[in-house]
Amino acid sequence: MFKDLMLRHSVQRPPYSVGLFTLAEMKTILNWMLDTYYRHYKLYQYVFTDRILTSVTQTHPMDIVETMPAMQPLLDAMTEEQHAKVVSEEQRKVEEVAREKAAADAAAAEAERQAQLREEYVAAIPEEIRDQVASAVEKELMQLKQQMEEQFQEQNAALQQRLEELEGKAA
Repeated sequence: MFKDLMLRHSVQRPPYSVGLFTLAEMKTILNWMLDTYYRHYKLYQYVFTDRILTSVTQTHPMDIVETMPAMQPLLDAMTEEQHAKVVSEEQRKVEEVAREKAAADAAAAEAERQAQLREEYVAAIPEEIRDQVASAVEKELMQLKQQMEEQFQEQNAALQQRLEELEGKAA
């Protein structure tokens, strides 16, 4: 297989092979592969393969001794009322988490429902009405722009007049 690949890369036939190597280079590469790579293949395989170490120990079932877990002293124990309080507090926390999860799920469902309604509403509006609304909004914006420009010019004229009055008093 390697020889076939080398041969394909040493003959120039454009759709099938590309002549990258000369005949002398191909022979040199083949000799190197035979003399070093294939000869030392097991060495390369050993060096570049990860080692897996296995440790095996053998124990007899009778050698295993179970120890009793350490018990708390009775002075550190809780009373029945304290235990009931702790259990009820844990139960209250679990219920609170369940309520929060239910509220979050309900909010997500409502948001999804609102998004779906919005999409359906937008899809239900005919294209002609959208165009009419867009043109009406554009006309209104042009009128507002014109009004703002007129106000700006009036304010600018008033400021220029006031500036001229102040300069006239100063001179």
